Amino acid sequence: MPALPSLPNSEPLDKRIAVPFLVLAIVLVAPGVPQVFSPTDKVTLRDTVSELQSQVREATVLIDQRDATTRLYFASELDDLGASADETRDELREQPYEPSVADTRSTVIDALDRFSTAADDAAVSFDQRARLAEVRSKLEEISKTLATLPGGS
Repeated sequence: MPALPSLPNSEPLDKRIAVPFLVLAIVLVAPGVPQVFSPTDKVTLRDTVSELQSQVREATVLIDQRDATTRLYFASELDDLGASADETRDELREQPYEPSVADTRSTVIDALDRFSTAADDAAVSFDQRARLAEVRSKLEEISKTLATLPGGS
């Protein structure tokens, strides 16, 4: 295979720059590698529960203050919250997990699924007070479920 022609006005790779760059990249990436391959444990679930509780509170505030927002902002924020919950749920489903957290994991995945559905329902219900009241009730149920889990408050 013939060698590729060099680019006009290009300089050869300077090893004094390339080596520190590679070392820095490895140092920054290395701490995250074990987390990618480690199974879901109590700490991960506790963090997920805490994050979901924050999202539930945010969705509740959005619904309560609906009159102070625009339809677009309201729908956009709730869509983002629902998408975030979907992403987290999918990550939990695909990740291996420790057997000791199986029940909690299932409960968290179910809560994420219910929250995503509720957020999506609320996003399209800007002018429907009765439907928003139902969604708010669902959010309260999710919040109560999360409060019983490790990491819940």
